[in-house]
Amino acid sequence: MFIGVVSCTSSSDTATPAEPAIPTEPAPTVQLRIADDKNIDNNAVTIGTEDEEAVVRIRPCGRFATSFMSVLVEGEVDATYTLSEVEVPAPYYDSTTAANNTNTRSVTATKGESNSTFNFNIIIQPCVVSALLGSGTESDPWQINSDLQLNLVSELVNVANSIHADDHYILTADIDLKIADAPWSGGFGFTPIGTTSVMSANFNDHTNRFAGTFDCRGNIISNLYISNTNHQNTATNGFNKGLLGYATNGAVIRNCGLVNVDILAKETVGGLVGNAQGIRIERSFVQGVIRGTDEPIGGLAGLASLNTMIVESYVAGEVTNISRAAKVIGSLDTGGLIGRSGAVVINSYASVSLMGAEETGGLIGNDVGLGSITNSYAVGSITSLANTDLTKVYGLTKSAGTTTNSYWNTDIGHSTSPGGTGRTTAQMQVAAPVTTPAADAVYVDWDKDTPGGTVLSGEAQVWNFTAGAYPRLRRVPCPTRQHTSAPFTGNCSDSLPPQ
Repeated sequence: MFIGVVSCTSSSDTATPAEPAIPTEPAPTVQLRIADDKNIDNNAVTIGTEDEEAVVRIRPCGRFATSFMSVLVEGEVDATYTLSEVEVPAPYYDSTTAANNTNTRSVTATKGESNSTFNFNIIIQPCVVSALLGSGTESDPWQINSDLQLNLVSELVNVANSIHADDHYILTADIDLKIADAPWSGGFGFTPIGTTSVMSANFNDHTNRFAGTFDCRGNIISNLYISNTNHQNTATNGFNKGLLGYATNGAVIRNCGLVNVDILAKETVGGLVGNAQGIRIERSFVQGVIRGTDEPIGGLAGLASLNTMIVESYVAGEVTNISRAAKVIGSLDTGGLIGRSGAVVINSYASVSLMGAEETGGLIGNDVGLGSITNSYAVGSITSLANTDLTKVYGLTKSAGTTTNSYWNTDIGHSTSPGGTGRTTAQMQVAAPVTTPAADAVYVDWDKDTPGGTVLSGEAQVWNFTAGAYPRLRRVPCPTRQHTSAPFTGNCSDSLPPQ
């Protein structure tokens, strides 16, 4: 018998080998990038989820914005992530409490079920002159584009023997002085450029004075707020109040528009300049509320001395609404354009609601002589305070100086004026200068280079005349804003056609 041999093999010897483990891909590196070459130190900061002490330094005079943030995945921007809201810190440096300049923030980047959280500190730095573009010369002026930088101009000028008081400054953007948390939107408000911290009403004690050039380049400054009726405050007394406090020695202010001005001060108060001593103001305007408890008070300038010239400038607004109208309130020496004047005024006007006592005038309150008024007008109501000698209230001006071809509205203003010519609303709202008959003559020679001179052609014309409206200045900032109801809804880039 044949006996076979059977081979037995262990089952373990025949099992299928296990598949090798598939390595897990590492999670992508997600980072937060905060970058802006104008506002962030070193232009950019990259923050990881493990960073606990990340610091974002805002450049001097700069601001933080959420638009500066983006998500990086493996070093590349990934716009499919959603970022949580971040509270934007106020950009105003706190010089009294350093800790207030560090703002801790957290933001979460989300994409589907993936979340990455980043923590960082935003550091606010003081606004300093080295942060400005320019050098302050006539050919390379300092460039001002924000409320921070405008306040810096005040700080630079308002020191004893300032090396920046006679510098040249230009605005390169519209500026709003009522941004939330701005120090100058409340309290005493904005500190005028040219302010001396002394408890004195004596002019000679106010030695911090602006003597340079301030050119707004047609840009608008809105919501200038100043409030102080007390001399006895060394930080910001109630004397010499306006965007510029005390300006002198040939200073030039040009191409500026101030809207929604709100000033309450003691004396020598104006919307643009409190005290103008031997300066030139041209192609500028003020719209708002200017109030003073003493004298002189003016819509454009409180005091404008001999050797001061004001050209193609105005103060205007609604006369029926104090919250929107240009409204000037004072006691003595109160004027729609200037409170007390020895200045030369050419091609300018005031359309204001005016309240004052003696020496109150629609254009100039107390004209002390030696000055002159040419081709100018005043319209608007005048309310006299109790016990006022009405012989010292004037439709246009007291006229101690020379008044040429200048007018006031007798329908809504004061009935008499030693200086100027009274005309009705219908007579003043004409489509062109009127020379005859003599009883209706108005705006005589306003279309000429000088009284009795040569007729200006085309774009050289200073005034725009429209039937049914008062004349408007053609070359001021936002010319179409003139004689419009608030709020203004027009386009500031629109021009007014020549005559």
